[in-house]
Amino acid sequence: MVSIKFVTSEVGQSLWYSFKHSNVDALRITALSALCRITKHNSQVFQSLIDTVGLSTVLAALSFGITRIQQAVITMVGALIGSGIHLNRMMQDKDFLQKIIRLLESTSTIIRAKAFVVLREVICNSQEMLLHSCQLRLVMYIERDSRRQTPRDNKGDNSENFEYLANCLDLILNSIVSAVPAIFKEILSALETVAGRRHPNTLQAKQLKSSLPLIHIFLHLVTSQVFRPRIITEHFIMDLSILLSHVKSIELGETNIESASGSITVNDFVNTTMSVMEGLSQHPTLLMDHSNVIMKKILPTLAELVTSQNGDTRALSLRLFSEIAIVFLSHEQYLAASEMKPDMNQLHSIISVNLLPQFEQILLDQDPLPSYGLKLLLAIMEQNPHFIKQCEQTGLISVIFQVLLDHQNNPLSSAMQSIAGILNCLVSHKETNMRDIYDQGLIDYFTTLFFEVSAACFEIEDHAADSKTAISMLQTLLDALHNILKYVSEVVRKALQAKRTGGEASSKDAEDAEHLLLMNKSLTDVTGLLTQLFCHEDIDIQDLSVKCLSLLVQLFGGENREAMSPENMDYYARALKKSDSKKQKVLLRIVKRLVGTEKLHCESMRQQGGHLAEVIRNLVQTASSHADVALSSLAAEILKLTGHLK
Repeated sequence: MVSIKFVTSEVGQSLWYSFKHSNVDALRITALSALCRITKHNSQVFQSLIDTVGLSTVLAALSFGITRIQQAVITMVGALIGSGIHLNRMMQDKDFLQKIIRLLESTSTIIRAKAFVVLREVICNSQEMLLHSCQLRLVMYIERDSRRQTPRDNKGDNSENFEYLANCLDLILNSIVSAVPAIFKEILSALETVAGRRHPNTLQAKQLKSSLPLIHIFLHLVTSQVFRPRIITEHFIMDLSILLSHVKSIELGETNIESASGSITVNDFVNTTMSVMEGLSQHPTLLMDHSNVIMKKILPTLAELVTSQNGDTRALSLRLFSEIAIVFLSHEQYLAASEMKPDMNQLHSIISVNLLPQFEQILLDQDPLPSYGLKLLLAIMEQNPHFIKQCEQTGLISVIFQVLLDHQNNPLSSAMQSIAGILNCLVSHKETNMRDIYDQGLIDYFTTLFFEVSAACFEIEDHAADSKTAISMLQTLLDALHNILKYVSEVVRKALQAKRTGGEASSKDAEDAEHLLLMNKSLTDVTGLLTQLFCHEDIDIQDLSVKCLSLLVQLFGGENREAMSPENMDYYARALKKSDSKKQKVLLRIVKRLVGTEKLHCESMRQQGGHLAEVIRNLVQTASSHADVALSSLAAEILKLTGHLK
């Protein structure tokens, strides 16, 4: 117990004198511990000390590397602030906040906990101090202690101290979270008063200067794992949508906030607002949880911002719209984490009404807009094939082909990845007007992309960063080629059936089939490349290339002059050796079709295909021993055709 007669300013002054002038740490600790005890009884003692020696002198004691001294000082500061005395004076001290936040580096749980309490009192009384605290990495310290990863001294820390720290963390967390609506109200109120005004008055300008910089607080909180799930509510998103509408007004020149440039520039305010939106967009579960309000309030405004004259805002708006929309379009994979299911009809309507009319301009704009636009187009085509018809009707297919030409020097770019997927969607969708996209140059554009991606795929080292991208794109293009060839095969098959049955339509069907074959004839140029892909390290690419070449030779026979070159025959030999019997049969049918329809290929194998013939001869023997009649007879037929079997 401390006797009441010792709780005086004079005693406090004496204890401080002892602390300052002693050279013995033990005496210093004892003096400040005693001062701390009497301050708990009467905070006026500490206030009197500050009035006498100055706040900066007292705060300098926090720099002592002695835990007991730091703990005593922060305890007295907390007691003084808690009593409502000296708070404004302390906040006006330029070093006060920095010195308190520096204590969060302490290894002592108690000191960190007390520092959090002091900071809580400070930020509860000033939104500006909350902003400064965030800028001094307060959020990082809160996150670190919330994860309990900070080094702690083993002597003083125990479960009670940890519980005390947890309680102090809850205090400051809850205080910051509860301050968010008031901060939003402050910002929106300032913007509302100048909405639509070109020349704000002095009072409005002052309000803008004090309020708009607070937007940075939201960026610190939205990008924090601790704060993000606490502050992002439906009310927060509603306020964010209003904020975005003000950004739109600023970008369109309807509202002028230049008068706030002394504290925050227009670009900084707009970019920070968009960055807050970006912080939300990167978390699919949160997007799903609030899909309805985001769909109604956020996406239409983002779509309108795509028309901004500011290139950065235009690009960021489209990227954010695309990322959010893609989450909604692929909502099935997030249903386990969120019970909300977005309204797809509403999303399609927003894209069709608000964004689709701008798409030609988007795709022909400077990078990265085409990449963002194509990524969104691909996502919605995959989710809703009927959207393909809208793209056809608005003339976007020819624009997409133009983008392909513009980006062909960088075949693995994001834009080209999306174009590969879009081409696959187009040719795999049964309701696509294939005649129309053929007339627009489908085959030429496709083969250009196919060769460029294949070349890039072969140039990349096995473990290069772009290897996965190249393989994925090649798989997509092979799938598209397979769909094209299936379409042609179907048309040709129907024409042959019509010819056999006769009728008025048979000649027209035959004419159409011949015309289609003629338009696809240049696809035979990829024969050598497909043959080379038989031996690719990726199994899916091997299988797709075999399927494609099988269809290609069925349609065009041995049209390609290099189909049975020595190099290609070597690929056949290698592929036959490592394939199962099912694939071996497909490969042998391809070889048979080539040598059986073109004398050049038959002669080439007769003269230069000794190695391939030997592999096929071995297959005859192996297949016979396994009673695989189909395989052995197919292999034997090839050997007879090429003169390797008498």
